[in-house]
Amino acid sequence: LKQAFYHSQEAVRVEEISKDVERYVLLPRKSEDDPYHDVPIFYTHPVPANTPDRDADNLLLEDARKFLPKLPRFFTGREVDMCKILDALRVENIIRIGGIRGMGKSSLAAAVCRYVQMRSASFEFDDVFWLPAARGVVPEEDTLFADLVEYTGLMVKADHNISEDEDALECRERIEIELEGRRTLLTIDSRKFDSEASSESLETFLSELLNNSDLDIKILLINSNGEEEDATLRLAPIDFKSTALLFGTVSRFITANGCPAAQSPDEYANLIVPPSVANANKTAQHRKKAVSFRQERLLSVMGDGVPLEVIRSGKTMQANVFIRLIGMANTPEVQIDSIENLEGSISKWTARMNDAIANKNYFRGLDLQYALK
Repeated sequence: LKQAFYHSQEAVRVEEISKDVERYVLLPRKSEDDPYHDVPIFYTHPVPANTPDRDADNLLLEDARKFLPKLPRFFTGREVDMCKILDALRVENIIRIGGIRGMGKSSLAAAVCRYVQMRSASFEFDDVFWLPAARGVVPEEDTLFADLVEYTGLMVKADHNISEDEDALECRERIEIELEGRRTLLTIDSRKFDSEASSESLETFLSELLNNSDLDIKILLINSNGEEEDATLRLAPIDFKSTALLFGTVSRFITANGCPAAQSPDEYANLIVPPSVANANKTAQHRKKAVSFRQERLLSVMGDGVPLEVIRSGKTMQANVFIRLIGMANTPEVQIDSIENLEGSISKWTARMNDAIANKNYFRGLDLQYALK
């Protein structure tokens, strides 16, 4: 949340009102009055108590959620990316999410859709749809969603550009009529359009929707796994702390009766990324300059920050590998950004290793030997 807030502050700094940026704070500064902080920060209007009307709204919202894929069971490390997409929705008509396979593009898009859907007072979308329809979703007949699903199916199966086909034209006309007067967010997984004809049909369809001045529509497009495609936001691997937290969440060894060193995902993340390391990694500039052998080794074992690989590693890791991983975690963190720093660090860690060996603390000596390597 803090990272997302600071990102928003930086966005404000480039505006004309940048002189007023410091008046934006994460919470109101009235610490002497605790209830003052009990405000719905993410809403533009107070949330009223449940009433019969509100209960009906909740039922409608529950029905609308059925159009979306389920949220992933394990989802972490994309909070700032969510903030960037939500920010882009204010000014862009089409937002393309790019990245290689396993980065969590569809998980991020699903999280954004549900976030927007639950905050209608802030985002004011009448409809949020996912295309092609998520597995198990069956649209009601004679509805806008049913027509969108039908047209999407025609595009996916097409062996030519269907924009001039009679059935497609009729379906598209119904869609445009039904979209008029409604504010709609369409999330489209372009990876399903895997032929040249279907991809061309999709681009034609999107172009016609966006060029229709009678429609108020935003499009969230999940790019294919290729790196050459243009993207509004290209997903990078999640950071070191998020990698450790995600791994700790899925690992069968991180339980109350499991690893003595870490019995919860948070404890594991703090073991892998102690506060000194987390603070040192705060600036992107420092991350680029610094070299950390410890961090490199740990990341490689835990999936290198690619969410799909992190989850796979956490679920399939053998006990002997996990024990070695915990041993790596006990290795001191060493970050070097200059020759002078390198010489000083070698001298310091050599002295500490010799001291540990002299005191017969051989496990500590082994950890320090890894640090020296």
